[in-house]
Amino acid sequence: RAPYKEIFVHGFTLDENGNKMSKSVGNVVDPKQIVQGSKQIPAKGVDVLRWWVGLHASSNTSVLVGDSIMVASQTEVNRIRNTIRFCLGMLGDFNPETAIDYDKMLLLDKLLLYRLHNFQEKCFLHFQEKEHNKVCLSVLGFISEVSSSHVHLVKDRLYCDQTSSPSRLSALTGLHCLAQGLLGVLNPILPHLTEEARSEEHTSNSSH
Repeated sequence: RAPYKEIFVHGFTLDENGNKMSKSVGNVVDPKQIVQGSKQIPAKGVDVLRWWVGLHASSNTSVLVGDSIMVASQTEVNRIRNTIRFCLGMLGDFNPETAIDYDKMLLLDKLLLYRLHNFQEKCFLHFQEKEHNKVCLSVLGFISEVSSSHVHLVKDRLYCDQTSSPSRLSALTGLHCLAQGLLGVLNPILPHLTEEARSEEHTSNSSH
């Protein structure tokens, strides 16, 4: 039997200018070249290609692809990777067993969990409707919101407060939930990035 339950069909794949791809014209973009690179084009990896599909492919419009579009996709994946890397870096000395109860968390960290819950619920509905582009847009918007507000405001507690202080543990508990929530949403689209993050997280936790 077929190794899948459903097939998602998107529009035609066109070049950056909206033209049909043709070998004679020389505007064909090879997915293998995007992933593995060539002498002229650096390798971008599978996740960047998958992110481009998730962000740009929809059921009723044509999909544009080209060098500048793929570079933009790579930049967006790097933003996501950097956010997760920050969380995991801060959680390097954090044991999930020491996470504090919600009732004891500071208000700012509770607000983060509220935003995270709404974000996850929204993405779940988008996945159900096969609106993968809306999932990607939601991820980018959520990361921008969290980076510009929450991360900026908790850095003092993370860097300056005592290791086992309730205020720092509250911040770390929030970041732990943030990392887990982001990885759960991203896993269907960026499986290699999330697998790498899970591996780093497991290595860190096993050292405690």
